Amino acid sequence: MYNISGYDFIYRNRTNSNRGGVAMYIKDGFEYCERPDICINVDGEFKSLFIEIKSVEYKILLGDIYRIPDTNEKTSIVCFNNILEKLNTEK
Repeated sequence: MYNISGYDFIYRNRTNSNRGGVAMYIKDGFEYCERPDICINVDGEFKSLFIEIKSVEYKILLGDIYRIPDTNEKTSIVCFNNILEKLNTEK
């Protein structure tokens, strides 16, 4: 983890390893909230992190999705499709 002045650091580490996970830096001044209702995480296979940036004009969803190498591709495709289904309801 590296702290960068002027940014918030949001992350989800892998629970079964001391390596990997997903993260993002959000510039100070952006109002945002985490969206765990969209995230799907399968230990050792698939990680995701989503936030909603609050704007007067738009709803902006920002996501970070990571498939851990050498894991089951079918599981990852199912997870990715489930995320897409959740995002589709957001319009």
